[in-house]
Formats: sequence, structure tokens, C-alpha cells
Amino acid sequence: MKRLLFSTLLISISLLSSGFLFKNANVKKLFCKGSTDLSLFVNKKNGQVYIYKIDELFPDKVPKVLIPFTGIFRSKTYVAEGSTGINNGLFRAEITRTYLDNGDIDEDFYEVNFNDMTGKQKRYSSWRKPSNEVIIYGKCEFKDLDKGLKIKDK
Repeated sequence: MKRLLFSTLLISISLLSSGFLFKNANVKKLFCKGSTDLSLFVNKKNGQVYIYKIDELFPDKVPKVLIPFTGIFRSKTYVAEGSTGINNGLFRAEITRTYLDNGDIDEDFYEVNFNDMTGKQKRYSSWRKPSNEVIIYGKCEFKDLDKGLKIKDK
């Protein structure tokens, strides 16, 4: 009887924990090839974008943690604001980055059709030449995350 209860308990714990282990399984690296390549971390089910958690103590260290982009992100050098989402297979993200040292602005608008995996990026920059750029992506793909890369929910 004890053996039966113990095995039932182990199976229950296993099923419960598997839900937590795979809850971020939809987060993939979205990669598109173009005149400028696109590489974003995206939840392919809901369009949530993830960014590297920058270690302020060691900014030159390669980050191993992704955090959700919730509309605003502040670092020592810039502030990023924007929105992301998906509707009927069409992923859209609009992100504005303002640099703190000089006020320069980069605005990026991404649109990728997850149904046929094509997309485009519109970029405006207050300091780059040319300042307006449109990049067309004929083929995009989802790639698995690098080993050791972790996802933090908040």
C-alpha cells in the first residue's frame, strides 16, 4: 500500500513539475536573413518578446538570462519602450530606444507573418545614415535557444 501511494505521489509531482518546466517551451529565437539580419527572442504563441538581462556590474559579460520585455526597459546607456504581440499569426513589435548620453533615437517596427515566415523591418534613426530603412525578409525561422540560456518570468 505504501509503495502504491509513493509511486502515485511521484507521478503526480512529475506531472505538475513538467508543466512548469515546459511553460516557456514556446520561447524561440526568431531569425530572419536580410540586408541586416533580424534576431529576436519571441514566444511564438503570444508574441511576447524577451531580452537579455544585462548585468550592470559586468556589462561586458555575455548574459545567460532572458526576461520579458514588458513595454519599458532601462539600462545604463538607453531606455527602450514599445509594444509587442501577435494577432492571427501576424507578429508585430514596435520598439523605440533612446540613448541617455546624447538623446539619439532608434525606432524599429518589426512585422513577421508566422504562417508563411516572411516579414519586414522598418527602421528610423536620428543619427544613422540613411535614417530611414526598410528591410524585407523573404524567409524567417525559429531556432531553439542556446543551451544554458534561462528564461526569467519577471
